[in-house]
Amino acid sequence: MRWDAIVRGGSVVTPEGVVRADLAIADGRIAELAPEIAGAAGEEIDGVGCHLLPGLIDPHVHFNDPGRADWEGLATGSAAIAAGGGTLFIDMPLNASPPTLDAASFDAKLAAARGVSRTDFGFWGGLVPGNVGRLPELADRGVVGFKATSPKSPPHAMVLLDKPTAVKGVVFLRGSASRPGKAVPRQFPAILTGGKVKEFTEGSGRLDMANAIASKSNPLTARVMANRIWTELVGRSLVETPSDYGVRTPAPKNPELLEHLAATFMKDDWSMKKLVCEIVHSETYRRSSITSDSDYAKDPDNRFFARQSVRRLEYELILNT
Repeated sequence: MRWDAIVRGGSVVTPEGVVRADLAIADGRIAELAPEIAGAAGEEIDGVGCHLLPGLIDPHVHFNDPGRADWEGLATGSAAIAAGGGTLFIDMPLNASPPTLDAASFDAKLAAARGVSRTDFGFWGGLVPGNVGRLPELADRGVVGFKATSPKSPPHAMVLLDKPTAVKGVVFLRGSASRPGKAVPRQFPAILTGGKVKEFTEGSGRLDMANAIASKSNPLTARVMANRIWTELVGRSLVETPSDYGVRTPAPKNPELLEHLAATFMKDDWSMKKLVCEIVHSETYRRSSITSDSDYAKDPDNRFFARQSVRRLEYELILNT
């Protein structure tokens, strides 16, 4: 039999463990998976050293093409999906400008996607007050379904406004509002600054507090965030107690790496997206979980990330596929 393509010698994760197998493709579908597949193929791919995984599908993304690609467009969004093993996304209808509410707006989004998307894609149509008559033309274009918004939704977003004069808080003795204690100035916690604090004077102090937390003079925030992003991507924390960086907890396994990630995070204006790119393009992240006996002997617990850790696929990802 002749196949469209065969991937030879890839690593396949099964309930019994990781096995080497060939994978044959016919008519755009996986047709056979076996230890060794006979027959000719239009293309043969060497899969030795690589894991063979099904392509992931994300049926609910919010990209902003056309019109707002600087927020997160089809080019960057689809590239991120492809880097994570995704092969198909379905974009929601109301983030673009214009939103996908009729045939013309659908055609505009389709033209934008065809030029830049790194993966296959589909679109939801929008159902809003006033466009019910346009639903048939969207269905004819091939939308996968309709995202409906409530006609009773408020026409304006709800926001908080600061009072002209901020109210100074007090300590409630034993937690009782009927027993007010001494006034507490609006400021960053003194215990985290060595006692050198400055009272917040602008508005409620919420913005001042946020700026104090996400400040280059307070690297603890960057270290905590960098470690959490690393853990989510790599599967193992640089700090064994990610919510406790105190003196009674184990020191980071690789303090130089943690400091590098934290410094990069702050240098890039606290951009989580840039830090994710930094990590996923690293040699460490792209390593295989298959390792040599000598490397395993040097780092059996994988404390220094000599290999990629094998992790269970999360339920949501299994559901989306």
